[in-house]
Amino acid sequence: MARHHTLIRWGLFVAGSAFLGQIIWASMTVSLFTEGPMIGNLVWGKVTLVDLYLGFFIALLLLWQLEPKKVLVLCFIPLYMVMGNWLLCWYLAWRWPQLFATKP
Repeated sequence: MARHHTLIRWGLFVAGSAFLGQIIWASMTVSLFTEGPMIGNLVWGKVTLVDLYLGFFIALLLLWQLEPKKVLVLCFIPLYMVMGNWLLCWYLAWRWPQLFATKP
């Protein structure tokens, strides 16, 4: 079981790092403030934003239920809302053993 957890943790770390790399690349290519407003003007852009924030909300609900250290979740919420899912991937990679430890 430990090997399975290690693979999941590495997968989460790699996925989060790849997404962070994509964000850095996009930031160096064009400003979010230039293209960002266009998203709200498109029908599918609006749907995408609703999907994004619904995903944030669901992820935070699950994290609240799984994380025994609630203060970590409270500190994580504002960072996650700004930084996005790459941070969630890293957080899960870091806390995976504690979140899914077998409880007596």
